Amino acid sequence: MRFLVVGLGSMGKRRVRNLLALGYQDILGYDTRKDRLDEAEKKYGIKVFSTFDSAISEKPDMLIISTSPPAHAKYAELAAKRKIPFFTEVNTEPDDISKIIGFTKKYKVIGVSSMTMRFHPAVKAIKDLIEKKKLGKIYFVNYHSGENLDDWHPWEDVLDYYVGNISTGGGRDQAVFELEWIFWIFGKPTEVMAKTAKLSDTKAKIFDTYQMTFELDNVPVANVLVDVVQRPPNRILRIVCQNGTIMWDWMGGLVRVYGSRTKKWEESRDGEGYKGFNVEEMYQNELSAVIRSVKEKKNHVSTFEDELLVARSVILAEESSKKKHSFKI
Repeated sequence: MRFLVVGLGSMGKRRVRNLLALGYQDILGYDTRKDRLDEAEKKYGIKVFSTFDSAISEKPDMLIISTSPPAHAKYAELAAKRKIPFFTEVNTEPDDISKIIGFTKKYKVIGVSSMTMRFHPAVKAIKDLIEKKKLGKIYFVNYHSGENLDDWHPWEDVLDYYVGNISTGGGRDQAVFELEWIFWIFGKPTEVMAKTAKLSDTKAKIFDTYQMTFELDNVPVANVLVDVVQRPPNRILRIVCQNGTIMWDWMGGLVRVYGSRTKKWEESRDGEGYKGFNVEEMYQNELSAVIRSVKEKKNHVSTFEDELLVARSVILAEESSKKKHSFKI
């Protein structure tokens, strides 16, 4: 297969690395910035293009759209019109996602949206535990995901790329990124009550903190706190069930299960957080599933309809904070 990676920023370069790790060599890259083109060509040995027309003329079999979120719909349409399957990174705006859904239907082409966290071993293990219902019904869920925005791209100012403004997905993207797998495990949301705020002194014009309480299909109370303030980064999950508790500590690389009957903790490890488990593997395994989806013409990752529900939920969370009351979803 021949791949065209659209956008050679940090995520685009990651996708190039993913493809190389998966054994693919026929990789094209497109970006409007010369420094990014030069770096990708030198570092990865791929063929690069400074115009989209010249890149698409090479007839790729698939587009990997790794631009900032506002440009995803544009390149999804350009791919769909040419009957080229495509994949996009996380989308944050419901209108854009609706457009992408329309393109896939109108041109009858497969499009796949990102759902990276589904491919984390701890997340997969937790989903398996929940589905087996060994601990009975779930009473409530508490989840906190935090990392500092200024640590994402330390080589550039936050105002110089999409995270610097809420209108281009800043802040919202992290909320969408986390809620996608939360909804995947615990069911669709039916109601949300939230508090969104800017608590830090970051220059980014965003909400840096989303405190959201959802009612989900399978969980009456799910508290989800997502911030881009915390140092060091971490994810902490606690699931309180009828017959025990499940806990996950990302940094510790540890899933723990407490059984009320045995009164004991059982532990399983996926690596020592950022130091042990190779985070790159999540993205690599995701892309492998995306390529399989394209080859088999069946989505094995996540649909844009899934993503649309999540994006709408985040917007409603912002509205809930503003209006100070809950919203049905």
